[in-house]
Amino acid sequence: MPHSIRFQAILSIVCASMAIGLPCANAVPQSATPNIVVILADDFGWGSCACYGAKELPTPNIDRLAREGRRFTNAYAPSSVCSPSRYGLMTGRYYWRTSVKDGEVLAKDAPLHIQKDRLTLASLCKSQGYHTAAFGKWHLGFQERRTAINWSEPLSPGPRAIGFDYFYGLATNPQNTPHAFIENEQILGRILTCPHE
Repeated sequence: MPHSIRFQAILSIVCASMAIGLPCANAVPQSATPNIVVILADDFGWGSCACYGAKELPTPNIDRLAREGRRFTNAYAPSSVCSPSRYGLMTGRYYWRTSVKDGEVLAKDAPLHIQKDRLTLASLCKSQGYHTAAFGKWHLGFQERRTAINWSEPLSPGPRAIGFDYFYGLATNPQNTPHAFIENEQILGRILTCPHE
């Protein structure tokens, strides 16, 4: 079975089985399309939430998602760092097929790392009638290939070019440029510069 068909089949099963995307009003009846929430957190492990046995920090909202949705007890990270892990989750593809290797992250001014025509978790869900959104740290690049990102221009292509209807978050780590939140393709507020950059 070709990789893209196999990935689509796997994602279709994931989309159908997770009881935790918001379906479009004109899509399949809501009872047939469960909400899907995927949480990818850096430096967050098996013992970080109470529903998996953590004792140090209460996590009532995550525990409720686990209780009322689906709980998965066997998972593997595609990499030890953020950019390749995000790439693997979004595309179902090994990151080592790209220029990013294990232990490496994209540069803070890297171009969009996912090809616009590649099937992603977001574009698959969108094709099934879901509204899609991404929140938080992106770290998969913006704009086309260039020397450096021009933060004063629209940050396109970006998350919305690969299947998300809406994006609100950070370009990379908070200590990296542009030191501001991004909504869809625009920087919000003032861009600050750090002396160490």
